[in-house]
Amino acid sequence: MSSVAPSGQWSQQGFDDGNAAQYTWLDPEHLDQLVTALGGEQQAASALSSFLEHLDASANEPNFAVTNEDDLEAPWEGDWMGDPALTEEVTNEIVQRFFVGGVTGMPGHDELGAVSSWDVFAQLGIYPEIPGETVMAVGSPEFTSATLSNGSRTVTIDASGAGQGNIYVEAASLGNTPMGNPFFTLSPSGNVTVSFTMGSSPATTASFGAAASTSTGGGTATALGGGGAGAGAGATAGGSSSGGGTASGGVGSGGSAGGGSGGGASLAPLSQSGAGAGGSGSASASAGSGGGGSTSSTVSGGRPSETRQASGSGGTGTPAAPAGPAPTPMPAPIVAVAAPADGKGYWMVDNGGAVEPVGGAPFYGDPATQGVTRLAAPIVGLAAAPDGQGYWLVGA
Repeated sequence: MSSVAPSGQWSQQGFDDGNAAQYTWLDPEHLDQLVTALGGEQQAASALSSFLEHLDASANEPNFAVTNEDDLEAPWEGDWMGDPALTEEVTNEIVQRFFVGGVTGMPGHDELGAVSSWDVFAQLGIYPEIPGETVMAVGSPEFTSATLSNGSRTVTIDASGAGQGNIYVEAASLGNTPMGNPFFTLSPSGNVTVSFTMGSSPATTASFGAAASTSTGGGTATALGGGGAGAGAGATAGGSSSGGGTASGGVGSGGSAGGGSGGGASLAPLSQSGAGAGGSGSASASAGSGGGGSTSSTVSGGRPSETRQASGSGGTGTPAAPAGPAPTPMPAPIVAVAAPADGKGYWMVDNGGAVEPVGGAPFYGDPATQGVTRLAAPIVGLAAAPDGQGYWLVGA
């Protein structure tokens, strides 16, 4: 089955009113696995941002279709990819552009209320992303206060500062407790108050009370962070470093980051304009201090252009692996990553000196011309730490 028809359009063969690019995001029950399949938070957020560059695509184009129920969950998935600002920007833009009032004020057919209810949730700033669960994604509230009641319980949404261009969540809490992530579980009973502080600075996961993480390592494994030692305004700047290892910067929406390097190489994020290399730090053979990365980038496309700054402080090379569940080994060492023209991210393994996607996944076009980048050290496993961050593990 080919995803691209001979005409150059994306084929609907095997899909209903959509194509492979659009159905890629239709997996809300397994978002953690989707992120892993796309190469981690950085690659997943980059691919999602590219997919959302156009919001009114047809079923034969590899972008978001606001009129198609297959895609309604996609704008909210930035919350699970370390990029809540992307979700806030896109959901706000969809409301402002496509739900405008009047007899033609809704895009496409309502399909039993699916489209109109999406608008209601988007204006409230929360969305039931996972069918059958009470997990709510966080977007960009339009109202400073809203109350939902079914007669037996009340859910109150307070969004201080909403409106007047303040589309970003700068702080969030559930009751009196910081939310911790840009999504939360809504209790099935009892009254609940969800509080947001809105502003004009692009959100990061730190806006929701998530602790900044520092990736440290030494010995046989080095943790490469998907969060960072510090958070910048608008992008998470990864960038702790380890002695003799490799540090990789995290990215925010359209964004930038730097990774500090303590005796190892610094990897800039792939397929991300404006990505900058991190600063250097002192290093020794076993443990050293890494310098922070700092850069800026201009975000443009379907959303208003803006400039974001991001910086991260360096970590220390403490010889310790991330605490938490036992690491999951890779079926084969990952030696390269790729960002081909189909908008998907691939992990690549070595096959006799040539790289190919893990598991023989389809790879359209010539990998040599599709943004394949070899890693400084092979990824041999994955680890999930109690801080909620995921880590790549590389050999010594």
